[in-house]
Amino acid sequence: MTRKRLEELAIEYALGVLNPAETAELRLLIASDPEARREVEAFMDTAAAFAAASSPETKPSPDLRARILARIAATPQLHRETVETPVPEGHSFLLNSPEGWEETGYPGFRTKLLSSGPGPDHKVMLAALDPDAKVPEHDHSCTEQIYMLSGHLQIEGLVIGPGDFLRAEASTHHHEASSPDGCVALLILAPALAA
Repeated sequence: MTRKRLEELAIEYALGVLNPAETAELRLLIASDPEARREVEAFMDTAAAFAAASSPETKPSPDLRARILARIAATPQLHRETVETPVPEGHSFLLNSPEGWEETGYPGFRTKLLSSGPGPDHKVMLAALDPDAKVPEHDHSCTEQIYMLSGHLQIEGLVIGPGDFLRAEASTHHHEASSPDGCVALLILAPALAA
């Protein structure tokens, strides 16, 4: 791809006018080319700065401001620390926190176990990669299902992002995967079905 073509795609991406095929082309490029990703980020920053500079600052009237603040004050606020109800039998909660993350031994790649069972090969976990972190190629001894929560993952020649899903059957092979911008995914592992 020429520099001129990259600039055209980057500008149109920053403005939100790329068609789906061009968006996929650009995402694939920035997933594998850090310099191209920086170029696109620079155009996005510039577009955001222009938008902010050209937007007039508008202040609400004193009456509107007072009504908004009154409505906020009247809205009940829930705080986890103050809600004390017993957990029903058969339920378990794991609240969002930085605790429980474990390093995998690969730089920038960590996991957090959410649930396991009924057998040792059943696991539900979160997987997180830092920007530019990699998951080495590997074979699957069990079925692996990935649901993307945030960021992007370049895997098997595609770039997948929030809301995308991948299922890899047992005995399949994953080539090296990487995240251009850092990502978090829900990972569900289950044993292979008997033949």
